[in-house]
Order: sequence, then structure tokens, then C-alpha cells
Amino acid sequence: LPDSISAALHEVIGNNPCLVEGQPWYQGDHSLFLQQGRPAIAVSSQWFIENMETQQLTHTPEDNLNVVDYGRITECTIGIAGLIEELFRYKETVLNFYKQAFLFILSLFSSML
Repeated sequence: LPDSISAALHEVIGNNPCLVEGQPWYQGDHSLFLQQGRPAIAVSSQWFIENMETQQLTHTPEDNLNVVDYGRITECTIGIAGLIEELFRYKETVLNFYKQAFLFILSLFSSML
């Protein structure tokens, strides 16, 4: 991940004790973005990662809404919303920096006229 996204992600994880950073995972839908050089973050449950090789639930008829922990979904949603908010805050900071730099350079040129 680019440093800005990684920093925002760690900020969100630090503020949400229910979220943890796992090991890099190169399988899954997000890998299509990675293969194209685009940053991507996989969101999964710890249970799935720990039991990926032996579990018999995913993509079966038993994999339905009855097994969803809606509290955890809510926690993850809040975390993802926090990440998006951090990224926008970072973007605004960067844009503001460039705007101020541009205005400064413009003032230098104006004073030369």
C-alpha cells in the first residue's frame, strides 16, 4: 500500500480495538486490483483466515445470512468508514498543501511583475 493509505489504515486499526491487521493475503477478489498495480485491502474474519483450508462453509448452501454476526459487520463497517474518512482527511491536507504552495509561487511571480 502507498504510505498514505497504510498510515490511515494503521490509524483506524489503532482506534478500533476490534479490528486487527492480518498477514498479507494474496488470494481473493482484491488480488485483481493488486495485479493491476492498484492498492487494495482485503477485509475478512480471523476465523476464515485460520480455517480457510479446512472449513466447509464458504460458498455452500450453509453459507447464508443465519451465520452472519451483524455486530461484527457493524464494527467492520465503522472501521472502513473511518478509513475512508482518514483518506479524505489526508487528501484534503495534501490538496491544501499544494494549493498553498501554488499561491505562494503565484505571489512570487506577481511580485516580479
